[in-house]
Amino acid sequence: ETPPVSANKSQVGHAMGASSALETIFAMEGMLGDVLLPTINYLPDPEINIDCVAEGARKLSQEFVLKNAFGFGGCNSCLILRRIA
Repeated sequence: ETPPVSANKSQVGHAMGASSALETIFAMEGMLGDVLLPTINYLPDPEINIDCVAEGARKLSQEFVLKNAFGFGGCNSCLILRRIA
């Protein structure tokens, strides 16, 4: 099963140094609200099998979220968040 993918940069633009913090907040709020927000203006590539959340928000209970941040100059990081009830 392909995990769903969402990108909130399409909603808020590039916030430069604050981008990763904003993405983390979106990820945590999504976990707490059991929802994945959509990626707006997404054009699918039929040759790539990605479950992109693009047709509106999707209801989904999430125990884990993987958040990637790829910055200018090679500053890259990945963060796995876990829901604790």
